[in-house]
Amino acid sequence: MGTEVFSFWSILDKVSRSLEGHRLADVFRTVSFYPGETYGEDRHRRIEINYVKRGDCYLRCGGDEVRFRENELMIVGSNVFHSFRAGQEGTVLMQLEFLPEIFSSLSASTPSRDGFSGAPVFPEENQLIKIVNHVRIKRTVQNIINELTEENCYGRQMVVLYYAELLLLICRYMNEVCLPFPVNDTLRKAVSYIREHYYRELPISEIARFSGVGERYLHKLFIRQFSCSPLHYLNQYRIDKSLDLLQNTDLSVKEISFSCGFQSPQYFARVFHRYCGCTPREWSSSRVKVE
Repeated sequence: MGTEVFSFWSILDKVSRSLEGHRLADVFRTVSFYPGETYGEDRHRRIEINYVKRGDCYLRCGGDEVRFRENELMIVGSNVFHSFRAGQEGTVLMQLEFLPEIFSSLSASTPSRDGFSGAPVFPEENQLIKIVNHVRIKRTVQNIINELTEENCYGRQMVVLYYAELLLLICRYMNEVCLPFPVNDTLRKAVSYIREHYYRELPISEIARFSGVGERYLHKLFIRQFSCSPLHYLNQYRIDKSLDLLQNTDLSVKEISFSCGFQSPQYFARVFHRYCGCTPREWSSSRVKVE
């Protein structure tokens, strides 16, 4: 029984050839909107990704209006009705729109035994995806826009690679955020609320109130599902976000501590040490030495 050998270059060539005749993006730009400026209702085949660089805005999708603030990212699936409204102070967006064939070509061309090939990235229930403070996804979108704008040598191949990275990062995010069934609906609400509001002061009482239960019952749900308390889950999520910022940005420890919802750099350092066995600065120094 023969074994087909896949090389990096053969896969890249296969994907690039499958996209011949397709534009790698229909919209790639940074654009400003006046306070209260509106667009829509609109629907198009393109997958739409918007990163909020400044200000805030609202996207209405499926009867719900969702607010997006600075450093948050929205992903609108193909053929989804949506409308846009800038916030009271206006907003600046980094926009990337491309046909779904880009992602489908990548997933169909990926040799894999883990069930990833051909997996739908945007099923019906994920028509609008909100991602908060994800540095790597934002950076990858920026890299795609830069390559498309600069048109350097091997630029098309670089864009394909960045799209592959973007697809993997989104799939990883969806795998982490979407809880497996049969998760209790109350727990699903609580986890979603934590992941959307972790960057600010977030009392457990507020999470329980949003979930429609008491703190004691919420504690039981978290112990049953995750073998930890809601506070432990919240802190672990904040630490995971801080590790991403420590590795992928030049933000100071103080800036990262507040970005991740800790009340002070000192408290951040104590919690970080509890979970990682070292201080944030020690972790950053060890990463520099390894790399």
